[in-house]
Amino acid sequence: GADGREVVEEFSGTYIDPTTGDMEAYFNFDPDEYIGHVHPDIEFDEELRKIEFPRAANEIKEALKSGKINEKQAEERLLRLQKRLDTVEDDLSELGVDWQPSWSSKTNYDIPIEGEPASYNDGNFKPKDKDFDYELYWSFDKSLNLPAHQFRKLGVTTKLNSDHKFGYPVSVSMTPAFWDDDQLLLKSQLKCLSDQTVDYFDVWMFDSHYEKRKDIVPELADRYSLDIKHVPYIPAIHISKKHDCSIFNAAFVYSPSPMNVRLSCWRFVTPTFIETIMSAPRGVNVDFYFLNVGPDYGETTKGLVESNHKRVFDFDREEIDWSFIPERSASLPDGSKILELPNSLGNWPEEFDTDSEIMDAHHGMCGNIAWNREQWIYDLNGTNEVITNASHWEDMDFGNRARLAGHRIIRRTRQMYRLHHMYGSYQHRSNVETDYPYIFNCSRCDWTYNEDFDKMALKLIERRDLGEIEFFEDCVAWVCKHCLLSGPIIKDTGEHPIVQYFNDVEEYNGARSPVIKKYKIGRNLPVLVEKIDKEITLQGKFDVFNDSWENEYYYGGLQL
Repeated sequence: GADGREVVEEFSGTYIDPTTGDMEAYFNFDPDEYIGHVHPDIEFDEELRKIEFPRAANEIKEALKSGKINEKQAEERLLRLQKRLDTVEDDLSELGVDWQPSWSSKTNYDIPIEGEPASYNDGNFKPKDKDFDYELYWSFDKSLNLPAHQFRKLGVTTKLNSDHKFGYPVSVSMTPAFWDDDQLLLKSQLKCLSDQTVDYFDVWMFDSHYEKRKDIVPELADRYSLDIKHVPYIPAIHISKKHDCSIFNAAFVYSPSPMNVRLSCWRFVTPTFIETIMSAPRGVNVDFYFLNVGPDYGETTKGLVESNHKRVFDFDREEIDWSFIPERSASLPDGSKILELPNSLGNWPEEFDTDSEIMDAHHGMCGNIAWNREQWIYDLNGTNEVITNASHWEDMDFGNRARLAGHRIIRRTRQMYRLHHMYGSYQHRSNVETDYPYIFNCSRCDWTYNEDFDKMALKLIERRDLGEIEFFEDCVAWVCKHCLLSGPIIKDTGEHPIVQYFNDVEEYNGARSPVIKKYKIGRNLPVLVEKIDKEITLQGKFDVFNDSWENEYYYGGLQL
């Protein structure tokens, strides 16, 4: 139609909008959602820009005048429209649009877009709804037989399977760093996913052991009837790292799904895990409580060797034993602990036994999260790729920025459990060497960065004054000029250093994760997403993603 929307099918009085690929249109199509809508796949030549964008902008203006939408909604739609224009280096004012919010010329994208992306559920969700024809709305990539990407610096050639369907309501992101020869841990996690009450999801596996697993994962995908996109994860090699939390951005960049949930190693989920995500209110994210199974209080209080948690899983089978999953926290109101199995394994606070109401995001989230892609990319610029090269504060930093952005969450219990385990000593906390190791930092950074906050502040000042590191106050970050390790600026102010860091982020940096263009640290994710969403094969996405580490374009471009 004239608004760039083509309704192609009707089911039970509700509509699908194939231009957006979201399920909200299926459950409850609302024409007002498309006021000022522009087809996302239009190639904007000059003539079409002169017609389509003024039409959409003036449609927003008329809807505001008529009372169909309020001023905040009008600003949000103009914001979305301006984002589309920025990709063609144009501006609404140059196209004769006679009404804009006062900030539009600055393109301020820190304002959250309420209800974006359109949710996939308004309470009418039907598990295993066989009337919904996904193949009609989500396209399949029919292998374009693209050449394999050459990593010249690493001497690696990788050819990825491109026979994949893109665009489910939910994507599950896995980063399987732990290695066992029989893949029992991975199998136990995939078995949990295969038992879900709904199957409207895919799995993105960003694998630091890809070369060792590349022939195994396709067999597992067939065995568990899962759509698994198996992708090698290759970190940035032009900078040094102690940690690499950038990996958590990969799924949100690669997958076009409106919601993405992280499933890290040693996590096991119940059959209603995906259904719980899809039942979240519109625009609200899901934080799964950090339910740590083990160690057993019955053992620790007696000084015994910690072993009972291994009854859940101990590499002797492909499934976990749910009979040893605690039904509640081991903590009692009087401060004592339950000492009998299985509840003696419930190593989490008692308040984690109760689902929350809708609440503000905060730094107490522990990374077991399902998040809206648009909020992750455009409001927050994802996980902080600057400070987390040295500090493993990824979850706290993200939660603090989500709070600043006004993001909302619900907290859910008894859906995801984390089994007590020991970390490995290799990259990504792996127990064996990964395919592509980090570039390690210099000895001076080792001297500086030892998590001794009282001394670290003074060490940073000393190194700055010696010209060894550079401070970026507006990013609340420093960069070593020798090895390019980057981390948070720590100050000795009398407050806890992390609290002081949060305060400085709010004052100097804001909700969006920083970009340090000078050293190419901290990519501008909206720029990357604009590019990668145009790729229709997994190989194409892979090539763009890995080019982004050192390509200056992804540290500038669309300025947010």
